[in-house]
Order: sequence, then C-alpha cells, then structure tokens
Amino acid sequence: MKSTTNALLSPTHREKLSFINCDMFSAQFLIALPTSTGILPNKVLLEMFPLHIGLPSPAMRPFVDEPHYIGHHSQEVDEFGDSVARAMLAGGDFIRSHGEMQTLMNDIFKKAGFVTTLEAANMFHGKVPNNILKEYVRKFRHKDAVIPDILIHNYSPDVNASGASTMQAIFDVKTIRVDKPNAATGQGVMYKTTLQAFEKPATEIRATGCRRQYATHTSKLDRDLGQPPDNPRPFTNALNSFHSGGVHPLVFGAFGETNETTRKIIKLCAKLIASKSSNNNISPIDANGKRGNAYNIIISQLRRAVGCQSMRLAVEEKLRRVQYIRRTPQAARQAAFLNKARQARSRHAPSWFNNSRTNQTFSEFYAY
Repeated sequence: MKSTTNALLSPTHREKLSFINCDMFSAQFLIALPTSTGILPNKVLLEMFPLHIGLPSPAMRPFVDEPHYIGHHSQEVDEFGDSVARAMLAGGDFIRSHGEMQTLMNDIFKKAGFVTTLEAANMFHGKVPNNILKEYVRKFRHKDAVIPDILIHNYSPDVNASGASTMQAIFDVKTIRVDKPNAATGQGVMYKTTLQAFEKPATEIRATGCRRQYATHTSKLDRDLGQPPDNPRPFTNALNSFHSGGVHPLVFGAFGETNETTRKIIKLCAKLIASKSSNNNISPIDANGKRGNAYNIIISQLRRAVGCQSMRLAVEEKLRRVQYIRRTPQAARQAAFLNKARQARSRHAPSWFNNSRTNQTFSEFYAY
C-alpha cells in the first residue's frame, strides 16, 4: 500500500519536464487576466494551464484513445500534443510563430530608442572589402546569405567598439518545441527531465547552437570567397566587429521560457524606456522608491507581453494543426502536403504589443 501511495505522489515525466524548464516568463499568463479584446482567448487559456503544470492537452483528448497521425513523417499523436507541435507540414507553419516573436521584440527595441532593421541583407557592407562583397552579393541568394532577424544600429558599445559611442548588434529569434525523446534513455536532446551541473536547459542549448551557426557560416564564406593576404578572414572579422563578437540569440521555448540573453535584454529595454521623460509620470509613487516606480511597472509590462505571447504561440501551434490529424499514416502524409503555398511574413502589420487598439488593455496588465 505504501509503494502504491508513493507511486501516485511521485511526479510524472512531464511534470518534471515542465518544472525544470518553466521560468518567470512561463508564468506571466497567470497574472494577465483575459479580457474582451481577446489577448488570451478562452481556447488558448484552457491549454496554457495544462502546459504549465505538465498535464495532458485537452485538445488532444479525442485523438489518444486510438492511434492518430500527423505530418510528413506520420508521427503518432501523443497526449501532450508535442508531436503535433513539431510535425513538419507544407507551407512553413513554424515561420508564423517566429515572425510574431520577431515583430514583438522589434517593437520593444524601438520603444527603448534603438534604431532597427528587420532581416538586413546588407549587414556586411562597410565591413568586408568591396571586391569580396560584390562576389558575396552575386553568388549568395537570400537562402544562403547571412541575414539576421533584427539588426540594431545604435547599441551600447563594448570592447569591440574601438572608442565609438554606439555599435551594431545582431539579434536572432529562435522558437523551439519539445523534441522527440530517445527510445533508450527517454530523454530528448534539448528537453530533459534531469539536468546535471554541467548541462544546460533547452533554451541555452539552442542559443549556443545559434552562435555556432553564425560562426560556421562566416567561416564557410571565408573559404568560398577567397582569403586575401591582408585580411585572411574577412567575414569572420566582420562578424567579430559586432557587439559581443557575434549574435545575441533570443530563444523562446515550448513552455514559454526564455534564455538568459533575452532576460537581460528585457531588463535593458525596460531601463531605457523608463528613463524617457514621457514616462516620468507613469507612477504616482516616488521614482526612487523600491516598488511602483517607472522601471518596475515597465519591466512588468514587457515580461507579460513576451511571456503571454510566447505561451500563446506555443499553444496555437498545436491548436491550428489539429485539422491535419488523420487516422492512418497515409492520410496524414497526404494532409501534410495540402497547403503547398508558403506562408509569407508581413512586415507592415502592427504586432499585438504595438497595436493602438490594445494599448488600453495592455496598460491594465500591471494593475492586477
């Protein structure tokens, strides 16, 4: 009887996974009440609570009693919807979540006073010799070129600034989902239920991989486009001339969590926004007080905007893919190729964070 009781009280594999990976951004939806404007729609909110505490997904309940499949590789649907969220579908469905987080972070950067460019195709101009740059522009198309998600032109300087008052900084947005566990260990490559002292959480693993991709890509450009004697590594040296000598990954995970770089950037943006004269009267409390000053209010707003958006996108990736679930593997593969047109990102539509119609609702966040 005692062993049965202990088995019932011990946390499940999913509960451990949720507990290890959730952070302060994952829990922001708990204090951001839903409103009539639909910041957190009812169907999304119902999925957020099970995701946060490691329970099965209500939306997957009709598909787990009997085998159901989804995606190009006919993955079997699991009770948590992980296979649904990571399934490969025609049309580039992942680009939708990526684009919304990219637009949100770009809006936050602009509010902090940064001058930004989305997907700057000319990031090497002025940093690489002209003859090599012409070859780079001629040979490498959009797919093969190094194009950052967000390029900031007036970031605070570091040791690479060479005395300049500002410098450029590269930011790359990454979204990840719970990866398929290994059959032998039951652990995923990134998402694990136990972390040793030397192991990193999933968001940090993805961030390290992002930095390595940039370094590998520039090294390949150096080999392909020649190495002049006076500048043997033109593209690598150009990458090192940016802030921190590379890229700043902004990673958003399957549980709404973020990496350490994103948390630091949010704090920096909150300080810059709070320092503006237009925000002097945002709080009736003394600016020197520990609670209720402009910085605390703004960082609370930014954390809830990022946390709610990240959790909402993780849930919506499952919900909008339900229509591709089928009873047989063959039908699942056929359904996965129905939408052949690639979804295009719109750079002109305002994000939820920067939409004037939601500003009033957004200001209600910190009131609770």
